[in-house]
Amino acid sequence: MGIIETLTRNLLYHVSQRVKEFKTLGKNGSVIFDFNPFIDLRIYSTLKLELAFCISVANSKALNGLLFQNSIMEWDLENREIVRKTLENSRIRFYNRKTEYIIKSIQKFNLINNILDKNTYTVREWLVENVKGLGYKEASHFLRNIGRDDVAIIDRHVLRYLHKNNYIDKIPGNLSRKTYLEIEKILEDIADENDLNLAELDLYIWYYETGKILK
Repeated sequence: MGIIETLTRNLLYHVSQRVKEFKTLGKNGSVIFDFNPFIDLRIYSTLKLELAFCISVANSKALNGLLFQNSIMEWDLENREIVRKTLENSRIRFYNRKTEYIIKSIQKFNLINNILDKNTYTVREWLVENVKGLGYKEASHFLRNIGRDDVAIIDRHVLRYLHKNNYIDKIPGNLSRKTYLEIEKILEDIADENDLNLAELDLYIWYYETGKILK
């Protein structure tokens, strides 16, 4: 029995619940994420808060990103000093730079919201081109967290899993668009082999590498 198949037997309920929360956020515009039993934390989120979270957590620890999200209200996302202080207090790396990214992304959120009804790949390209702080990983993260299940979040945990299990020869230092899409195709094949979508597969891989199902 393969790694992913074993994980699906043990974690199906928790993964299904998280994916359901993602879908609810995308459909209704808000949700409460429940991270029990992995960590004792429930977080209220909206589309704006989720975008800020995905910007904040890039190159930072997931738990620090969750702390940031749990410590700020949606209406505070337009207040530069509150955003900066909350990022700093949450031990987010590059908090000054990310403050500007978050403020500017919220200022253009109406544009972002209007593009979300298009197909996933069109939306991702637009986000990467038009929202500072969002590369392919961060844009994919945001889209997955609001219910899209056809993009991969290729972070260090996923790359480590792929390398350890001989899907890739080495962990790339930088992920160009071409490399990102090539690795995303590998993940699509793994997902298909296990009758999963990319959102589900990511959660299983993340659990395998970290012992937690977060977001």
